[in-house]
Amino acid sequence: MDVTLDVCPPPGKQQAYVLTQLQAVEKIDVCIGHETVAYLNRKEVQKALHTQLVGNWSTCTSVMVYDFQNLENPTISMLGKLVKSGVRVLAYSGDQDSVIPLTGTRSLVTGLAKELGLNTTGAYRPWFMGRQVAGSTQVYGDILSFATIRGAGHAAPFTQPGRSLVLFKAFLEGKQLPKH
Repeated sequence: MDVTLDVCPPPGKQQAYVLTQLQAVEKIDVCIGHETVAYLNRKEVQKALHTQLVGNWSTCTSVMVYDFQNLENPTISMLGKLVKSGVRVLAYSGDQDSVIPLTGTRSLVTGLAKELGLNTTGAYRPWFMGRQVAGSTQVYGDILSFATIRGAGHAAPFTQPGRSLVLFKAFLEGKQLPKH
């Protein structure tokens, strides 16, 4: 969720007005959720994705009921297992994320680095896209990274696609985020 974006009313309630206003200013489709649901429920899309759904696809569903104990599995132990096995890990947050604030993500990564005895190999610093600050980053032991994406909400690739791409590309290529 991005607390700075307008909301999308359910289909049929002033949607055209909201879309026109936002697309003219920000080029952000705040109704992407409704459109995604419609798209993923199309039979030809499901066939192309090799899915076999029972019922309709939805973003939040009560069809899958998680065991309460599984919901309490701390993320830190899962990430720790990945790092211990040699898998590079990137934990990131949008700096406008109202669901998982960046302070929580940074605390998790800092705590994990301390628990695993990883030293800071990349000091906390801004990273850039072009001449603009795109977020902040810190690296531990060249295997565990923390980053923020400036101006991004919970769905960072949706609210800041360009910055998200720079972040993901650098991580996948094993490169540092741009310093200027």
